[in-house]
Amino acid sequence: MMKKWISRVNRFSVRERGILLATVVVALILLYAQFAWEPLWRSNRSAEQAIAAANLELVDLSAQTDVLRKQLAQDPDAALRKENERLRNQLNARQERLKQNLSRLVAPEEMPELLMALLHKHPGLQVVAVAKLPLRKIQHGEGEAAAVLFSHRVKVVLTGGYFDTLQYIQKIERNESRLRIVDMDYKVDVYPRAEVTLEFETLGLDERWLGV
Repeated sequence: MMKKWISRVNRFSVRERGILLATVVVALILLYAQFAWEPLWRSNRSAEQAIAAANLELVDLSAQTDVLRKQLAQDPDAALRKENERLRNQLNARQERLKQNLSRLVAPEEMPELLMALLHKHPGLQVVAVAKLPLRKIQHGEGEAAAVLFSHRVKVVLTGGYFDTLQYIQKIERNESRLRIVDMDYKVDVYPRAEVTLEFETLGLDERWLGV
C-alpha cells in the first residue's frame, strides 16, 4: 500500500508535489490545533475568567473594607451618648421646674418648727402628740427622665376649744399653701374642749428628714 502511494507521488510533477506537501502541513497544523492547542486555549480562557472574577470580588471587598474602616473611625457610642445627654437635659429641666414649685412649700426639716411657731400664737391649744408618718415616694413621668418627689407627713394631736382650733387651721391654710392639711379628725372631749388630729404634708426632692 505504501509502495503504491510512493510510486504515485513519484509520478507527480514538482508543482504537484509542492501542493501535496503544503496540504499535508496544513492538515498537521489543524490536527495539532484541535487536539493540543485548543484545549490549552480553553484552559487559559477559563483561568482568565476566574482571575477577572477574583479581581471583581477583591474590588468589592476593598470597597466594603473602606466603608467599615470609615464606620470604625467614627465614634460607635456617639448616638447613645447623644440620647443620654438629651435625657439628662430633660431630667434637669423637670427637676428645675419641680424645685421652683417646691419653693412655695415649706422644707420638710422646717415643717415641725413652723407648726410649733403657729401653735405659739394660739395658747388655747395644747400639743398632745407629734409623730412622723411613713415616707411616700411620688414619681412624675416614666423611664430615666422621671422625676421623684417624697411626701413628708406629720400627724399632730391637739386639744383645745373649737374657735382656737378653727383659727389655727385657717392660719395654716392662709400660709401661702406652704403646708397642706391632708386629713383631720375632730372629736369633742369635754365641751367646749375637743381633741383634733391633723395630718400635714409637704413635698421634697430629698427623702431625708432632719426635723422632729
